[in-house]
Amino acid sequence: MKVRGNEFHYGERADFYTHTSFIGECRFFHNARFLGQTTFDKEIAGTSMRSRWADLAEYKESDEEYLPGTLVMFGGEKEVTLSRNGVANAVVTTKPGLILNGDEPSKNCVMVGIALTGTVPVRVIGEVRKFDRLVPSKRFPGLARRRRFYDILRKTIGIAMQDGKDGTVECVTRMAL
Repeated sequence: MKVRGNEFHYGERADFYTHTSFIGECRFFHNARFLGQTTFDKEIAGTSMRSRWADLAEYKESDEEYLPGTLVMFGGEKEVTLSRNGVANAVVTTKPGLILNGDEPSKNCVMVGIALTGTVPVRVIGEVRKFDRLVPSKRFPGLARRRRFYDILRKTIGIAMQDGKDGTVECVTRMAL
């Protein structure tokens, strides 16, 4: 998309609406696509939205940088820290589909994108099979493991979507506070 004067041009086609100022109202018709970063300062309304990635995330200040797929919890000296004692509230994301509080991370602190729900890679210890339920590991901070029969009362962080062992597996997660 190119901006020339007060007109938006999408390729060479004329499926755009010419507006009178950059602050005024714009309406885009047909299949307008915005590549790169586009900022809107007003409400965006529509019937659907599509993303290439499948998690809902937000940026939180962290006590240190964590690898994608690491389980984190709220607390510590900053907003999030490495999960410990089998407690996890979120997963460090790789490519969020939708970012809440998506301001640019500050240069003065460590900000990590955490997935609150959706499909994300999760770091695991031990063997995990497709459709196993995952729980935070008590022995290995920041890692998940498959749920066993004696974990029936423990909080499940998600369901594995692929087989794996001592690495990272895709997981559908729904983190609850």
